[in-house]
Amino acid sequence: MDLVISQGRQWHEVGTGEFIAHFETETSIARGAYTHILAQWEACFPRAQFLIGYFEEISADPKRLLTRLFEFLGVSANVDWNLFPLAQVIRPFDGAGTVAAEPAPGCLPQISPGFVPG
Repeated sequence: MDLVISQGRQWHEVGTGEFIAHFETETSIARGAYTHILAQWEACFPRAQFLIGYFEEISADPKRLLTRLFEFLGVSANVDWNLFPLAQVIRPFDGAGTVAAEPAPGCLPQISPGFVPG
């Protein structure tokens, strides 16, 4: 993200090589090392306190993943599924109510206050 946010550039200004190189850095690789990240959490909390879900699951069958979540939390999955926007696709907005072609400036720090580019 520091390719655009901290440098004040637009996504289209970043070349393919630079984009790929960014994600090959040690920092980027560490951010995506999910087994390592999970191991750090498991060092503090029992594995039984984790429910691991995957993007593919929520994309393909959000109701099934939510049902697993409800069961994991020990709450009833007997809900009115019509209240859940299961087919809705969430994308960032540009503030004017239209879908943005890229993340809105500064949105990552708002979503994740501990986010530090780099």
